[in-house]
Amino acid sequence: MVWIFIAWLGVGCSNTGSDRDTCVEADADADADADADADADADATPPFDEAVFRSTHNSYSGGERGTLIQQLALGIRGVELDFHDDDYADQGDYRVGHSSPGSQVDPLAAEVKLADWLAVIADFSLGQPDHAPITVVLDSKDNLTDQDHEADGNPGALNEVVAESLGASLFSPGELEEPWPTVGQLQGRILVVLSGDATTRRLYRRDTGHEPAVAVTATGAVVEVHESGTGDLWSWTGQLDARGVVTWKHHSKYDTGRDPAVAIRDDGWLVEVHQSHVHDTLWYRVGHLGSDLRITWGESHPFDDGVEPSLAFVSVDSLREIHVSDSNSSERWDWAMTLDTSQWSLSFGAHGETTDARYTENEASTSAGTLRVWSGDDLEGHADTLLYRTDAVAGQRIRYEQLLFTEYQKNNAAELLDEDTWFFAVSAADAATAESWRSQGRITRIWGFSETAAQGVSAAVSFPATDTPGAAWYQDYCDSVGALE
Repeated sequence: MVWIFIAWLGVGCSNTGSDRDTCVEADADADADADADADADADATPPFDEAVFRSTHNSYSGGERGTLIQQLALGIRGVELDFHDDDYADQGDYRVGHSSPGSQVDPLAAEVKLADWLAVIADFSLGQPDHAPITVVLDSKDNLTDQDHEADGNPGALNEVVAESLGASLFSPGELEEPWPTVGQLQGRILVVLSGDATTRRLYRRDTGHEPAVAVTATGAVVEVHESGTGDLWSWTGQLDARGVVTWKHHSKYDTGRDPAVAIRDDGWLVEVHQSHVHDTLWYRVGHLGSDLRITWGESHPFDDGVEPSLAFVSVDSLREIHVSDSNSSERWDWAMTLDTSQWSLSFGAHGETTDARYTENEASTSAGTLRVWSGDDLEGHADTLLYRTDAVAGQRIRYEQLLFTEYQKNNAAELLDEDTWFFAVSAADAATAESWRSQGRITRIWGFSETAAQGVSAAVSFPATDTPGAAWYQDYCDSVGALE
C-alpha cells in the first residue's frame, strides 16, 4: 500500500510553500517506510549459513549446465571455476579450465581468462542488484605460492583479479561478524571461496619464514624482509593504519641470502643488507617503495665479510651499518654509507671496529607507532609463522589480505580447520561426510552432486553442486529443500 499512498500525495502537491514542504515530508516518511519494509523482508530470510543454494559443478563447461549467464539467470547461486597459473606473466591473468587452461571450457565462451568469467558474474550482479548472494568457488589447479611475484600469478595477484573484477559487490571475510547475515542482508553481494591446491589455501592464510626485519615510514608504509629457510629472501609491504593494524599488500622474492635487515626513508627510498646464504659475505641493494606499495629493486652488490648485518638511516642520505665479525663473534664492525638514489647505489666512508650494539632489525618506531615482527607459533600453534604486533594489536599473522574465504576438504592439513573456517566440501562419493558437517552447522558443498547423492543425504547441504541443473530430479530436489534462487 505504500506506493499507492505516495502516488495519491503526488496528485495534490504544488511546488511552492507549505504544500511543497508537506510533500517532501510525506515522501521522506514513505521512503522510510519502504526502507523499513525492505529491512524487515531481509531480516525474514534465513541466515546465509543455514540456507541452501542452487549450484553447479565445473560451471564453465556449458553443455547441460547452459552458459554461465544462463545458469545465473535460472537461479544458480553457487558456481565453480577451475583455473591455472600457466603462463600468467605472458597472459596477464589466470586461465579457466579443468586439467589445463581451456580444458572442458564451454565452446560458446569467447575467453578463458579468469577476469572475463568473473566479469560475467559481476555484470549479472549489477543488473540484478536484489539477487540472493552468489558464491564463487575458485578451484586452483596449481600451487600459486611457487610463483615468486604477483606478475607471475602468486596469491596476491589472485586478490587483485578478484577485487578488480567484482568491486563493491565482493563480500570478504573481513566484513563478517558472527552470526552470519541473512540472505536478504547479503542480496547483491558476491562471496569468493578459495578451493583446490591445499598449499595455496594454507599459505594464503599465513606465511612462514625466519629472521624477519622491518622498516616503516612516518606515514605507516611498511617493508618487511625475511629468509625462507632454504636460501631465498622475500619481502612483504603493507600499510599501518591508525588502529595499529597492518594491511599486507605485496609479497615477492627479491634475492638469495640470510639474516636480512632493511631501513627506509619517508620518501620510500630503502636499503637492504644481508649475508650470503653460502658464505660469510655481506651484500646490499637499494630499492624504492612506490605509492602502490610495490618495491622496485636495484642490483645486489657485495661490500664486506661478516655476519648478522644491521643498519639504520642516521640522516637523510647517510646510513650506518653494524655487523658481527666473521672470524670473531665478540667483535663488531661498522660502515658509514651514503645513499645515491640517482645510481641506486651506496658509497662507503669510515669503517672500523665498534663497541656499539647492532641495530634492532625486527622493530621499527615512527609517529605512526611501533611495529615488531618475529617468527614463531601463532595462536593455533603453527610453527615458523611470520607475526607482527603494534602498540594496539598483538600476535597477528603477516599474510595476504583476506579477500577470499578458504575451503576445508576431508583429510586436509589441520591448520585449514580453525575458527575462521566456514566452507567445507567433498565429492558426491563422500556425501556422508558432508551430511555430518552440515549437521554441525557448517557451510557445505558437494561437487558432482547427483540423483544418487540426493537420495543418500537426509540433511540438505548448502551447495548441492550438480552437472545437470536443468534435470527434473535436481529441480525437484531443490524445491523440496527450499533452495534459494
